[in-house]
Amino acid sequence: MGFLPATTEEFSSRMFSIPFAERFLPRWAAVVVPALIWGFAHSTYPNQPFYIRGVEVGLAGIFIGVVMLKADIFPLLVWHFTVDAVYTALLLLRSSNPYFVVSGAAASLVLLLPLAVSLFLYVRRGGFTPESDLTNAATGSAPAPPRAEETVSSVCAPPRARDPRRVAAALGLALLAFAAARFALPRPGPWEGERVTVDKVGAKAAADVFLKRAGDDPAGYLSVATTATALPALESASDSGADLVPYGESALAERWLLERGGMPLLARWATSVFPGPVWNVRYVRALDEHGATVAVDARTGRIAGFRRTFPEAEAGGSPDEGAARAKAASVLASFGFDPLAWDVVSSKSEARKARRDTLVVSESRLDRAGEAARRAVTGLAGEVPSLFATALKLPEEWVRAREKSTVPSYIAIVWKIAAWGTLVGLLVVEFVRLARAGGIPWRRSLRLAAFLALPAMLARILSLPLILARYDSQYSMSVFAVLAGVGLLVGVLVSFGIALLAVALVLALKPDAAAAFRRGGADGPRAFAAGAGAAVLVLSFRALAHGVSAAFPLEAGVRGFAFPQGVETLLPAAVVLDTIVLRALLLGGGAALLALLLGDVLAKPVFRVAFLAAAAGIFAPFGARTPGELLVPVFAGALTGLAVLAALAVFLCDDPRAYVFAAALLAAASAGTDLVTSGITPWIWNGAAVFAAVALLVVFRGLDGPRGRKTLTTP
Repeated sequence: MGFLPATTEEFSSRMFSIPFAERFLPRWAAVVVPALIWGFAHSTYPNQPFYIRGVEVGLAGIFIGVVMLKADIFPLLVWHFTVDAVYTALLLLRSSNPYFVVSGAAASLVLLLPLAVSLFLYVRRGGFTPESDLTNAATGSAPAPPRAEETVSSVCAPPRARDPRRVAAALGLALLAFAAARFALPRPGPWEGERVTVDKVGAKAAADVFLKRAGDDPAGYLSVATTATALPALESASDSGADLVPYGESALAERWLLERGGMPLLARWATSVFPGPVWNVRYVRALDEHGATVAVDARTGRIAGFRRTFPEAEAGGSPDEGAARAKAASVLASFGFDPLAWDVVSSKSEARKARRDTLVVSESRLDRAGEAARRAVTGLAGEVPSLFATALKLPEEWVRAREKSTVPSYIAIVWKIAAWGTLVGLLVVEFVRLARAGGIPWRRSLRLAAFLALPAMLARILSLPLILARYDSQYSMSVFAVLAGVGLLVGVLVSFGIALLAVALVLALKPDAAAAFRRGGADGPRAFAAGAGAAVLVLSFRALAHGVSAAFPLEAGVRGFAFPQGVETLLPAAVVLDTIVLRALLLGGGAALLALLLGDVLAKPVFRVAFLAAAAGIFAPFGARTPGELLVPVFAGALTGLAVLAALAVFLCDDPRAYVFAAALLAAASAGTDLVTSGITPWIWNGAAVFAAVALLVVFRGLDGPRGRKTLTTP
């Protein structure tokens, strides 16, 4: 609790942020801005006024930022570790047990030992070691002199010629992969033929009607609708079912059904017994315990379940067990179930200050899957229905056996951590090497990154209402607004950071890359053809990977119902366009990083093989329990990963425009098509907007040819 916050926060908020901000801000602002961002990131604790925590921590950040400029990072690490460790160790230090007190003191004050040693040596030697041999110049790490103005061409250098044989081979493999996915392998998932007919407006309207009939006024609440797949389960003896709504998907329920009856049984339960795709509509009011969540079947618009909350002190009835069971039976019947086909398995009541709440659990005699059965959970707040949900009750012995960690579980964890650690470590090494060598054009990178982060900013603003689904009504709306603002700012900064990393890597490797997007700056038809070839290759192998996963559903798992992208937001097309930009950045930045690594760390074939083996761990699932559950997802993910690498090597190469075309065509073929074929008018229009944007990109940058090369001088 002391080491991790000290290192991550001081490295990111001081050691990196201050020198980085100094490149485009005066020194005082380079200290103040990161300090305030760091301070308000700590403002999620309840305080009055709500901003006071951010201000006081921000002021502390300004002070320690000045300390870093004067004394470097080590004092900050000691201070931060000691403060956090002491806070965490207070429980031990306040204990009456001497062992706990000594342990807490040793753990929290360990970094003060170097201070004691330094004071002892200072007294013994009569002073500190001379600084003359400790400067950056003496150790050879002094900053390089300022670079001269860089000369950038107004036209991108022509990309290297594609090998026709490699192109033909790649397209042939794409055709074989598509044929195998279409004709040889099963279609993935239990959702074939299932269509959504209700959008979020229709879901809110249905939920409003239900809430009015329940005696509440939906206009008095803030509301938000989110998508989910309803395949719920009761997994343990302590699972009462009180939190089944909002509905979600249980991986254990999915596995149980696959083990007992394969995909046909899972498809029946996921689409007939349970509602499958649903809208969870939440109603919430600040500083008020009244609220509700209503689950709406996204295929029919029917209410599939609900949960209402009331203050504990609110008055209500106190029905006896017989009356509570009768009321629960009437609620069950109101959802279209025959109470005579259900047996009550438990009825628990709890006395509140002015009422008695009851939870009645019934089990179906008809809907069974082996030892598991469908259960209905009905809650009453006094005599008012407060909950109705259904779920699959799983055998507890099977659940306990399934949750035990195995050797593949530990292998998956180690492999995944090693994979991400390798990728992040290599990225940091190459980025630092380029920065220290002066190979990154910072000003151009910052301008381009700021521009490319705009779609992400728009998408996040449009997604702001969705955070109401996680709003804790104990906080005031002003506190919630601050938290939402901080979350938005952090999200935008993350998007800007991703854009900056990708753009910096690309411009360091290919300084004239930005010129490719000027009119006549590159060969448009050639870039479009390359992007189309890359999209075809990736889409074909992605379909093959999905087919492999569908052939081994127990090992690979089954994905939930795939709603079209962005339909929870105000403008799905904006979310898809943000995905296009992000995908182009990841493709371009990844290609630049790979090119740098191949010329440096991965120059030897043995290192390349080791890198690919380690990187495959990205697809390792944390929940793997058997060798098959580890290897099948890795193999399926590796198919798509290798297709992306092949697309980079064969089609995209060093053609900047081709990367954008590939990202745009991938989005149009997946998210755009899903929206256009949804059958819901607002979604169709958003899908049409996506296709129109891609078409405009092709018209304005896919048809022009290169003009003569000119050079521009930029600071």
